[in-house]
Amino acid sequence: MIACVNMVFWLILALWIAGQPLIVVDLFPGPIYYLALVSMLLGNGAAIYMNLIAIREDDRSELLFSALLIPLYWLMMSVAAIKGMWQILVNPSYWEKTFHGLSTSHQESAADDPGEQGAHGTSGEEPGGAT
Repeated sequence: MIACVNMVFWLILALWIAGQPLIVVDLFPGPIYYLALVSMLLGNGAAIYMNLIAIREDDRSELLFSALLIPLYWLMMSVAAIKGMWQILVNPSYWEKTFHGLSTSHQESAADDPGEQGAHGTSGEEPGGAT
């Protein structure tokens, strides 16, 4: 839920930068706007700074570029959260599966191994059925 609300605040910031519409001024009067802006800049800056310090302490300089892309990761996380919220509201029984392609299906593996018997035995009958 927080990731969904995060996207709303980023969109409000983008609206403000794009043209300073009156709706943003009405929602966030001067003192509240500037306190929120300082909070956002310090909070996001501190999170990125902590990542950079951790990279330096672990001597993992190859991760510098990845640490600087953390805000992009936060954006993608917000998009995924909004998509998930939409799917759970519109179609709560839907399960979006991820296909990784790392394994074969049971039917393909059974066809590849002729010595393996299926669940119904060699004759195709139900177990315990009449022959």
